[in-house]
Amino acid sequence: RRADGMSRYWVCCHYSCFRVYTKRTTSLTQAVDWHIALSAAKDVAQGRMRNGTAEDAVTPMTQDELYLLLQMEPDLQLTFSSSFNSKRAGKMCSFLTPTTSDLDSAPGTCWAWP
Repeated sequence: RRADGMSRYWVCCHYSCFRVYTKRTTSLTQAVDWHIALSAAKDVAQGRMRNGTAEDAVTPMTQDELYLLLQMEPDLQLTFSSSFNSKRAGKMCSFLTPTTSDLDSAPGTCWAWP
């Protein structure tokens, strides 16, 4: 809750090692609508990743999927990042890449790390 007493909401959708974040809103209804739209986009992307080519399997969201998502919810302002685990010096470490508003630069960071 903010100092002015207004609640703020946002949505984070996570699948594979890909994360999608919305901007913040004071409207719970809008946040729920965003969650529904992001969940639908996630379902489409996971189906494509599961049933597509090798390139499809490592692309968590395509520009076409983003376009359809923005058609469903034109007010969406999104940022993207990747999170994953990697073994370093014999122990597991967690990594979270910086967020970006550029879809094309976000997914590749996940698979670029050994």
